[in-house]
Amino acid sequence: MRKFRKEVAGALSDAVGRKIAENSLTTPPDPKLGDLASSIAFSMGGNPKENAEKLAKRIKASGLIREVRAVGPYVNFFADRDKMSAAVVKQALKDGSKYGSGLRKKERVMVEFSQPNTHKSIHIGHLRNIALGDSLSRILSFNGYRVTKANYINDFGAHVAKTLWGYIKFHQHERPPENRGRWLGGIYRDACQRLEADTEEDDVRTIQQRMESGDKEITGLWKRTREWSLSDFKRIYNELGVGFDEWFFESDVVGEGKDIVRDMLEKGVAKRDQGMVIIDFDDLGVAVLERSDGTTLYMVADLALAKHKFEDFGVDRSVYVVASEQKQYFQQLFKALELWGFPQAKKCCHLSYELVMLEEGKMRSREGQVVLYDDLAAEARRKALAAVNEKNPDLSDNEKQRVAESVAVGAMKYEMLRVSNNKTITFSWDRALDFNGESAPYIQYAHARAKRILEKSGKKPKVGPVKTADELALTRAIAEFPDVVERAAKNYSPHLVANYAYSLANTFNHFYASTPVIGSEEEVERLALVEATAVVLGNALKLLGVDAPDVM
Repeated sequence: MRKFRKEVAGALSDAVGRKIAENSLTTPPDPKLGDLASSIAFSMGGNPKENAEKLAKRIKASGLIREVRAVGPYVNFFADRDKMSAAVVKQALKDGSKYGSGLRKKERVMVEFSQPNTHKSIHIGHLRNIALGDSLSRILSFNGYRVTKANYINDFGAHVAKTLWGYIKFHQHERPPENRGRWLGGIYRDACQRLEADTEEDDVRTIQQRMESGDKEITGLWKRTREWSLSDFKRIYNELGVGFDEWFFESDVVGEGKDIVRDMLEKGVAKRDQGMVIIDFDDLGVAVLERSDGTTLYMVADLALAKHKFEDFGVDRSVYVVASEQKQYFQQLFKALELWGFPQAKKCCHLSYELVMLEEGKMRSREGQVVLYDDLAAEARRKALAAVNEKNPDLSDNEKQRVAESVAVGAMKYEMLRVSNNKTITFSWDRALDFNGESAPYIQYAHARAKRILEKSGKKPKVGPVKTADELALTRAIAEFPDVVERAAKNYSPHLVANYAYSLANTFNHFYASTPVIGSEEEVERLALVEATAVVLGNALKLLGVDAPDVM
């Protein structure tokens, strides 16, 4: 379809005497109206309908263009479907895992995501961040960008001081369980609840000051408990198949705060106000860099990290995957970087996402009203194993476990990716683990079915002409993949790939139900379509960070 789109844009450009962008072409709502349409007639002056008729007569069929027809004020193009379908399937089979990938870009993009707080537990809200950042990184890399995946660990600050306070006062004589990271999260929640009832905030502030001054006893406890959290984070990332190129820690950059504040003051970016150091952004409000007691706030650490990104890593474009509640904060951060003298600030992007809600309301880790990742994963594995036992009881126990793990992780990730990042997810166990609806298992099963058809036939696929409406629909769906991936990269929108993968799986299942493959006269030609489908489904699932098992 990309080649056809290019030919159509070229033919239109020649006809009107100016360049017509490929992305200005649209797909008609009904295949009977054509394969691509242009609204250029509206911008030519005079009567759009008459303009479209003149253009349709002027453009001759050639290459993949079989017919040009005026449909009202639109110029519609019909592809030579045999040529186009053959070209699409051949390209998919030839490129394999690279089908749909873009040209090499020069820009280096750093995608910063996950960013968990140590001394807290990872819950399903964090899972949305992880899935979104990992998928975006894969999509950008697939499109040729030089991508660095970064994780910025919030291992310093008030939340740590509260946890250490709670540990020292109530839990230090307990024997930690095997999952120490989750245990720490419980201590944090307990500390928050106790502090709401008690008047011991001064004790917490003292612990934070001791941390910042490098107190030996508190620093030793902080480092020991931090490792418990980090070990738990790494286990979860490993289960999800997510890796990072760079790990940054707030504790490593917070020490640069005084120098940054001083530099901001000297350059006139910041000013002193009632003992504090602030930046007044006018329409964006005021950001406090330093309190009156000399301690710095979170933005100072982010400024230090951004400086390292630009100077030490040569980052051209920095993407921060953070919840939408921080929208104003990132607007202030990017403006501060611009005022500080970094031109890359204009290419910084806050990829915001709405929260994951429980049916009871917003999740708050301090209140304990959360679904923890470990609980979600355990339930997903249980349900996935039950489904695998039902669908393929002849698999070995080890194979069942392997497939169930792929299905469980896929189900969790897809639930976080199928919805646009600007929409809230109201989390439901039934929907998240539904193996028959719009879900990763449905797509994975379509991929496995395609692989099974190829294995069962044993014949070598051969590209041929399409003969049925369902064959044509499947070819058209395969052809859309490169454009979908390009749009997903341009708009930072993994949900486009998620929705496409479901649509392709659905189209393939209609084809499978209506069109015999094995034993038909067109078996080898239809096998080529099946193999191309498996290639594209596999590529799409990989971009979502989801396994594509050959059996289920």
